[in-house]
Amino acid sequence: MNEVRIPGKVMLSGEYAVLAGAWAALLPLDRWLTARRAERPPEAGYAPVVNCARALAISETAAHEAGRGVPHLVLDDAAFKTPDANGRPVKLGIGGSSAEAVATVALRFECAGLPWIQHWRRIAALARMAHGIAASGRGSGADIAACAFRAPLWYRLDGERREPQYKAVLPVEAKPRVPLCLAWTGRPADTRDMLKRYYRWQEQGGDAALLARLADVSDRLAPAWFGATDDELFALVDEHAAVMDELAAAAGLSYRLPVHARLEAWARRYGGRAKPTGAGGGDMILLIGDLPLDQLGELLIIELG
Repeated sequence: MNEVRIPGKVMLSGEYAVLAGAWAALLPLDRWLTARRAERPPEAGYAPVVNCARALAISETAAHEAGRGVPHLVLDDAAFKTPDANGRPVKLGIGGSSAEAVATVALRFECAGLPWIQHWRRIAALARMAHGIAASGRGSGADIAACAFRAPLWYRLDGERREPQYKAVLPVEAKPRVPLCLAWTGRPADTRDMLKRYYRWQEQGGDAALLARLADVSDRLAPAWFGATDDELFALVDEHAAVMDELAAAAGLSYRLPVHARLEAWARRYGGRAKPTGAGGGDMILLIGDLPLDQLGELLIIELG
């Protein structure tokens, strides 16, 4: 097989808490990146994460690639982008670079005759390694896990060695109990800068008590997406938001933007909630509850479940 398809992702909760060893809750999206084998590299070259994934020494594919070389590929990531006000394509915050890393490694397995679906854990580990090299070691690998796992999951980093732990939401077909959708804010996120600020704050001493509170609420919120009542879920979302606001203020993170405040107020007016998603803020906002989405006009909406 000379083609693989990798889904986008949304992190429902666990932003930053996952870096402190707490559970994050993630869903794959019905938006797909396609990687196809090519005879030569693209004229514009590869993105850094693709270069890193192609440069990895992979024992499973070594014999096949010894005489043939690492396969070149072409990526179709149109579903991971949207036009900005000037009609230029900009990235949605749905895991584009993570999907690229997974797709590049998965295609190497497929070209070597190894079905990637059967080797997804190993591919996730290799993609996380490549993504970490490209991102200078920043990030949790949660997005990689969601793209590779292709089903709802909980994810955390366990112990001093920060080993990834995956826990499937059972049954695999499970969907969030409360209606959810993503809305594009029109404000690209700068995840790398946000993580840099967070790590700098942590290295300067951080606030262990604050991180412990964030980890606690994140651990309680992760399973609530799939089983709690509306009122129980909304209470946890509110608690999570309050602690995240404290963290953002302490670490100097521009996590909650004016567009978030506007959409959060709108969602509350109709009995729901809204929150930023992912470590970068900006990008996408998660709308929670049975909301009148038709009132949002031309705002790009991705419904979940």
